[in-house]
Amino acid sequence: MKPVVKGELLPFTAVAAATAVLTLAVLALIVVVADHDGRSVRDAERGPRLASRHPGERVTVLWAPGFDDVGGIQHAVVAIAPLTHGAVPPPGLSRWPGHGEAVLSPALLREGEKEGIGERYGRLAGLISREGLVSVEERLAYVRLPRTDLPKVYRATGFGDVNPLVFGESQERQGISSLLAAVVLFIVFPACALFVTATRVATALPPARRRLPGALAGGTLVAGPVVVVLTTTDVRLPVTGYVLSAHFMARWLWPMCATLGAVAVVAALLGRKRAYAAPVHRATTFGVRAFVGCTCVTAAGTFAGTGAAVVSLLGAVGFVLTLPAVITAAVRRGAVMSSRSRLAGAPGGVSRLAWAVAVPLVLVFQLVVWTGRSSEASDAARQTFERIGTSVATVHAGGMSPDRITTFHARLLPKGWALLKATRDEYTSTVTLHGECRTLSRLGMECADIPRPVRSTDPRAREILRWTVGTTGDALSRRWRPGKEETGVPQPEFLLVVGEKDTLGEVKRIAYRIFPRVPAVDVLGASWLTVELGARRTATWVTLLGLIALALTTAAGLIRASADFHILAGEGISRKVAWWGLAVPVLLITLMASAAAWWLGGMLNMHLEGRGWLPWSFFGGVFAVTGTSALLGAPAAAAGSAKAWRKPYSGVASG
Repeated sequence: MKPVVKGELLPFTAVAAATAVLTLAVLALIVVVADHDGRSVRDAERGPRLASRHPGERVTVLWAPGFDDVGGIQHAVVAIAPLTHGAVPPPGLSRWPGHGEAVLSPALLREGEKEGIGERYGRLAGLISREGLVSVEERLAYVRLPRTDLPKVYRATGFGDVNPLVFGESQERQGISSLLAAVVLFIVFPACALFVTATRVATALPPARRRLPGALAGGTLVAGPVVVVLTTTDVRLPVTGYVLSAHFMARWLWPMCATLGAVAVVAALLGRKRAYAAPVHRATTFGVRAFVGCTCVTAAGTFAGTGAAVVSLLGAVGFVLTLPAVITAAVRRGAVMSSRSRLAGAPGGVSRLAWAVAVPLVLVFQLVVWTGRSSEASDAARQTFERIGTSVATVHAGGMSPDRITTFHARLLPKGWALLKATRDEYTSTVTLHGECRTLSRLGMECADIPRPVRSTDPRAREILRWTVGTTGDALSRRWRPGKEETGVPQPEFLLVVGEKDTLGEVKRIAYRIFPRVPAVDVLGASWLTVELGARRTATWVTLLGLIALALTTAAGLIRASADFHILAGEGISRKVAWWGLAVPVLLITLMASAAAWWLGGMLNMHLEGRGWLPWSFFGGVFAVTGTSALLGAPAAAAGSAKAWRKPYSGVASG
């Protein structure tokens, strides 16, 4: 095959790149299925085989799940114990942990090093191998169940079940249908748009049309090395930190290869379709006026309150649809004032760039604001943490007998920490806080043998009341003498440890050595902080997928706009003209669209009562994506020759 000449470089490169992107987009669907399948198989292998589901089998294992967190990220702590000699330990463990021992995943040991995670659950007896983890980054711990007569413990006949009881990282996994839908929406559809745009441009040029099969084949082959990397190396995705297991991908090697072949055939068939004249988008006075009107409607609906939410939504839709017209008019006006005649005379190219950049940018940011939103409870939990930090910890555990509570209290005293028992009346739901007089006085509570109402102004006491009885419940305080029998006092619902900040890790270590089941030790409102963190993780996925979609639509807009500028150039365009005609408009459009996205996100945040998530880092990623596209696209556009473009497009870009 003859080498590609200068006049064919842009369409040839565009088609090859678009084909590669389309192939990778379809490959992403297979990757999602492969990852989901691999994790499901691993869950089935390590899940307990519950005796209640298999009554004819012999019970050999006790299994009790629990939770803990490191750095605010929750992980599973599973207590296990063999009941028979020769019982096989869970996958990933070479032996059963002994009494006072724990086996951790490598990621948990690494991430929790500063918090002393290696000693929190007992003596470190080893690491969980990859066969027992759904991901190399999964945080998981196995500990020895100290007793075999504890309630609320699962009885199992072993490990491995087709209908497993999932735990650990798998509990956060999304359904396969929602994952595939997200990939199709954010990656496959934009990739198809890029491919169609590139092939339209190429098929309009007779010289480039002859080389189209080579471009299609070359683009498909680019995905080959990607498949090799996926099946041989664990790949960490940017932004999210999610790790794709090479072992899971290797199980789907042949489907991946078959997908590459299928995409090559489909791309070749689609590439044979001839180009047709696309309408030229213009910035009209009506579009600008409509944008102003939609902006006013959106703002009015927002400030009017929740009753006008529908009005605000309709205004927001109109705002997004008319935004490209305003941006196009502003860019062309700037071009006229700066004497950039070619830019001012190319309304179609600027308009296409505005649609390709502004609309996806604004829409994706609204999704980020929405998916990252917090709740009233998580806001309250964050405020509590800001006020008192970790100076108050709650302890929920099974087997809280008086002797264990006394032992726990004695272990806390040398650290300067105090202990409260919280009991709840089963008829009135009144909470009574039992503590020594010095502890109650420290918190501004009355100390007496008869329960007294709590009316303290101490910030720790107020936060304790906030998370135990709310704003309307009643709370009492009562003297407690550790080690002495108490008559008529119900079993404590939970314990409260009061101390200074940054004491949570040590409290957890002490609690794990005293209480028989996996205790839950956390700050006040910790579960809602975990929920908020989960929402933020979902928003990071939206950010990653949205930036991919923006990169693809920007590339498609640049390819089509490049064709328009080649037509206007007559005898070709220089790098300077390509810079002013393509790169600068893309950056200006990004700047104006970012401002519009921030404003519309602010309106949405008002509807969410200020609980939306508006990350500035999102726009850093946006400018990185569009800036890179502009810097790569402008030189490529200047490399083409206008003679090859002029005739085929003479009727497309007129006017």
